[in-house]
Amino acid sequence: ERRAVRTCVGRQGAGCLVAILGFKQLGLGALINLDQFRPATEPAASGIYRLVDDPIYTGYALATAGWALRRHSMSGLVLAGLLYALLTRVQSPIEGARNRRAE
Repeated sequence: ERRAVRTCVGRQGAGCLVAILGFKQLGLGALINLDQFRPATEPAASGIYRLVDDPIYTGYALATAGWALRRHSMSGLVLAGLLYALLTRVQSPIEGARNRRAE
């Protein structure tokens, strides 16, 4: 039981770390849409973005999955899956299209 709890906490921590690294690399302006008024730049391709296309969204979903596993919540796992799918398959392409229009 303790090992399972450590694994779940580890997933939550890993999710938070991935999201924080994404936040740090993008900078505050990109996170609160201040950058939409500036010319578009190339998408980030270094650091955490070399490993994961959407580290902030992936981190949210991973942390949610860790929380759900820790709580033994099947609905929480479904939520984590839906969160990941919606953020990476719906929101991320919308943001990409908005950045391309700004060019």
